[in-house]
Order: sequence, then structure tokens, then C-alpha cells
Amino acid sequence: MRIATVLTAVCITLVLPACASKPDKPQRFELRGFSLAPPAAVKDEKPWSVAKQTPDLLVLGKPGEFESEVFIVQAAVITLPSFSSADALLQHVKAAQKREMDPQRFRILKHEVSAQSMDGETCALSHLEAVDRAVAGTTGPTANTMLETLTLTCPHPKNRNTGINATYSHQYFPEDKDPRFVERGNAILGGLKLDGQL
Repeated sequence: MRIATVLTAVCITLVLPACASKPDKPQRFELRGFSLAPPAAVKDEKPWSVAKQTPDLLVLGKPGEFESEVFIVQAAVITLPSFSSADALLQHVKAAQKREMDPQRFRILKHEVSAQSMDGETCALSHLEAVDRAVAGTTGPTANTMLETLTLTCPHPKNRNTGINATYSHQYFPEDKDPRFVERGNAILGGLKLDGQL
């Protein structure tokens, strides 16, 4: 996942003037063995900006309507161990995400992982909500913000030790929670395809 580590870089990218126009159709981003097409921006909605793109990593971001509100899409090609069952994949994803959440910084409020079918493959869909205690406020002291993520982890059908980890995340102040977060996240993660050459 590593969402917290890219928030600063994405925030810096988003303060630069956006020069891209809003496309009529979503752009499909190619990764090694996978592709992802977030939904096209709708009227009065800010477009996605590319913060980083390599064959194994894609980071998109856009600011929200409120201060310190940031939306991020991150897709990364990852190495997976061999799993004896779908349940083993779910356990692996939950344990890996928990290890990435520094308990000194994050207080996990919700962490659910369930099986999700994608292009005929059994994937792991994770929904995580946490308090982030490490964001500096405008007046200097630390201000608690929230981090909510929806992550889809899928092995590639041609090589099950190679996978994709696609995450939609929202960083916000507690009063600015997006009631449509899961709906928006499912629409974005639904643009993932297990295609292309490894």
C-alpha cells in the first residue's frame, strides 16, 4: 500500500497549476501486466494529475474541496508469495497492510478484507480507515486527519507470484468524510484489468 509515504509528494504536485484538460473518456494507464483507467472527471470536478508513472508504479492525485483533502490512486506491480487458498491471500494482504501502518502514527478504526472476483481471478479487497496523527496543521501543532483506503490486490493469471496492488485513498479532516467513498473507490478499482505482458 504505502499510501502515507506518497501523500507529501502528491500534495506538492497538486499545488502546481493543472494544465491538462478534462478528457471525454478515461485514459487507460499501462503497467507491467496490468492496466488501469480511472473514471473520466465529471463537470465541476477536478481532473486527476499524474504524480508518478513507471512500468511498475502509477500515482494519480487530485485535491478535494476542503483544506488538506487529497484523493490518490496508486497502482503498483508487486511480488506475491504462493498461496494455497484464497483465504491465505486475504490473510497475507491484511497482515502486510497492518505492518505498513506505523502504530505511533496511525490508529486503525476499521480494517476489513474480503474476496473479490476480477477478470476471473480471486483478489483481496481491503477497506481501511485510520486516524493519521502526523500531519502538521496550519498553525504549527499536529492536527489529526483521517485516512481511508480501498485496496484491490490481485495475482496475475499468467504468473501468480506477480500481482497488482491498486489503492484509492482519501486524506481529510474528520468533518469532511466522503459519504460516497466506497462507491467512488469501486468505480476506480473496477477500471483495473489483468492484461498486458509481464
